[in-house]
Amino acid sequence: MASIQVSPNSSRLKALKFALEMNIDMLNDMATDPMWYNPTDLRMLAGKSDEEIRTTMHKNCNEVYENIDRLIALQFLHAELNEIK
Repeated sequence: MASIQVSPNSSRLKALKFALEMNIDMLNDMATDPMWYNPTDLRMLAGKSDEEIRTTMHKNCNEVYENIDRLIALQFLHAELNEIK
């Protein structure tokens, strides 16, 4: 992975923080979305076998966990960037 040097008041640092904050906001809003079902999704699941329902739920749970892991990693990176002085 490439690395860049940033100074405390550089435009690069400000842009990087802004991009991170936007991604954090987005993930905060949508991290658990795969676990919520609208009526159409529920009707579709209702017509499936128990195994297919379990598979779908498992896949959606994994996606939520991955989103939360990403969110945590972004929060740590944001904290590190805020420490640059």
